[in-house]
Amino acid sequence: ITVDSAAEERIIELGNVHNDPLDPSPIRLQLSNREASVVSAWLRDFKDRLDSQDRYQLVRPVELGGRVHYSFPTESVTIDQQQIPLRGLNWQVRPPDEGRPLAQEFWIEVLKDGEPLLRMIKTYSLKEQAVGNGHSDLDLTLEFQNLSPSAINVIATQWGPVGVGKAGEESQDSRRVTAGLAHEGGVTAEYYPHAKLDGNPPFKELIKGGSRILEWVAVANKFFAVIVAPLPSGDQPWIADARATRFAGSVSDVDNDTFRLVTMTLAVPPGGQVSRGLD
Repeated sequence: ITVDSAAEERIIELGNVHNDPLDPSPIRLQLSNREASVVSAWLRDFKDRLDSQDRYQLVRPVELGGRVHYSFPTESVTIDQQQIPLRGLNWQVRPPDEGRPLAQEFWIEVLKDGEPLLRMIKTYSLKEQAVGNGHSDLDLTLEFQNLSPSAINVIATQWGPVGVGKAGEESQDSRRVTAGLAHEGGVTAEYYPHAKLDGNPPFKELIKGGSRILEWVAVANKFFAVIVAPLPSGDQPWIADARATRFAGSVSDVDNDTFRLVTMTLAVPPGGQVSRGLD
């Protein structure tokens, strides 16, 4: 098994690239083809400080363990029980599409014995939203294209955001990971403050083996949150495992609270494709 990846890292700007408070796009995104990830995100509708015109930076890179980590990296893909690491790989960058100016695609191919087996396409999409509505929406889609003449089973491991720091000069650390978990009586929220992720191991299982249904999961501070919800796919949940964790280990003074999601096994027919989305 080999992976056909790009040689160099590229940084791509998407959305409100000039930090214009009247731009129809509510987010300025800085993307990287390294792990097809989000480097930084600034919010159009919120200032960094009251006396500044700079936009609020909701997520930012985190330097830890001798490298810089970005948000929403895809860690690995498992094909027919063989795990293929994707950490650190540069994905191919799809040229801009004039018909979708607020979307950016990345793709990477897995080969078996030199023959194409799987193409993964990862797409970030922004929406035009009215100024001041308080929402900044970003969609993430993972698409799996079977390039072989045989059916394959696929599992993907996807991480959440990093770099959601304390809000301003707050004295109490309000950083946390929160999850909405469905049950017969409704949805219950579970909270994991930054300090509680200092254990050994430094994570808390939210769901394991599809034991519960994940409705949404968020990384938050006192005023802002990055909330991620798996988009429905028929009537079946498709997240098998989810955990609240620290990215790259337990370091309490770094903004590395995040979550890790693992899909259920996705059956992809010969020459067919399957996609799943996060909102």
